[in-house]
Amino acid sequence: MSGLATAVLVLGLAAVAAAQPDPPVVSNVAFAQRTDGSGIVDVAYDLVDGDSPTVTVTLEASSDGGATWTLTTATYSGDVGAGIAPGSGKAIEWDFATDNPGLFLDNVVIRVTADDGP
Repeated sequence: MSGLATAVLVLGLAAVAAAQPDPPVVSNVAFAQRTDGSGIVDVAYDLVDGDSPTVTVTLEASSDGGATWTLTTATYSGDVGAGIAPGSGKAIEWDFATDNPGLFLDNVVIRVTADDGP
């Protein structure tokens, strides 16, 4: 009787493990501030997700090498937010100057993340 219970438990765990989705992968993140004085930062990245047609992409920025992610990233457009389809050559235009008046882009680190589930 205990052998049967063990077999059911093992099969149950295998089914849960198999049902786990593949997480989205963000790669090749690069960014540069425009030289036209606009304060716009162009962010480029690639996004792969084999099991979701769309994901939610988040942009974060740090002024202390990634110890904290407290720079404001609220004024942006492009491939960011909910409903972003995977693919290469994704682009975000971030208005750094509007979000962080009086700051300079020195020593800023940018993080782009993607989430495909609740």
